[in-house]
Amino acid sequence: MKQYFLNNNRNTLILFFCGWGMDEKPFKPLKTKSDLLLLFNYSELSLDFDFSRYETVHLLSYSYGVFTAAMLDKKLPVKPASKTAINGTLKPIDNNYGIPEKIFNLTLGSMTLETAVKFRERLFNNQEHFRIFNKNLPLRDIDDSMYELAQLKEYFKNEVYCNYDKVLIAEEDRIIPARNQKKYWLELQNHQNVKLIQGGHFPFYNYEFLEDLIEL
Repeated sequence: MKQYFLNNNRNTLILFFCGWGMDEKPFKPLKTKSDLLLLFNYSELSLDFDFSRYETVHLLSYSYGVFTAAMLDKKLPVKPASKTAINGTLKPIDNNYGIPEKIFNLTLGSMTLETAVKFRERLFNNQEHFRIFNKNLPLRDIDDSMYELAQLKEYFKNEVYCNYDKVLIAEEDRIIPARNQKKYWLELQNHQNVKLIQGGHFPFYNYEFLEDLIEL
């Protein structure tokens, strides 16, 4: 994994597993009152970070990061005080509980610069937020992102579990359909703390601070 560390000299850390194709750039418009360790590019899954200075760690995971965080949950050298999943499930490629298999395979097999723009536009239900995102695009090329996606497909063959304290589902998510997320968390998992939020698949620009998502 790649990592981006923001040191605000706090004793609280947000450990943030981002989604596919991301880096720190799209999240720069958000503020945080904590230190932040942002993880991305899951082409490999090594993590080298000293958590020992922190009194409290909050785990946030987003999109395919929801599954990746679950894969690594028991290997983390720290026990998070809270675990929040945002717009993701633990069955990421699934016609009922994740991204439909046909759509995933089309993305994996045919991503170009043109289709990447269309994909990014589908992350949003708000044109102003799409404009902000375009000013903060990830510094990732297509080949790099597609290699990561192929690796993720291999990871997704595993059965994983993570006891997320809270699940956030954006009501207008068109990437991992909101209806599939609801089926997974509410029907399959019978999760007791699922909250519907406004926005598309990338809902972050509805908030000023990353902590706002933890506190919902």
